[in-house]
Amino acid sequence: MPRSPQNTKRPTAELKPIQFFLRYTLVPFVAIVLVASWAITKESTEIDARQYASLAEAYPQLPQGIKHELSESMKENKISKSRYATLTRDAMNSGVILDWPPTPHGVAEERGRLKALIEASRD
Repeated sequence: MPRSPQNTKRPTAELKPIQFFLRYTLVPFVAIVLVASWAITKESTEIDARQYASLAEAYPQLPQGIKHELSESMKENKISKSRYATLTRDAMNSGVILDWPPTPHGVAEERGRLKALIEASRD
């Protein structure tokens, strides 16, 4: 039985302003906020023991400017991943290569070792 033209038409539903806002504005905005907060949280976490060990081993060869930046970073008693990336880039730009040595120690011990080097250089 052939369909009549009246049966094939779909009713067009117009979006109400609140539906439009929720669908096209609020949902994408919330998604962007969630992704941004996840990225910020991920980058602000502390570096691991090998990264502290690499900074401690390279500390004597670092230029004075980078030593000062490292000292400023350690005032918070930790170095974030984003700060470590900046310090690494600056060290490599000045010709210092950071190596990740194998370390049997944990984060606290390697952080303490780096802090001791920074304190000893202040004297």
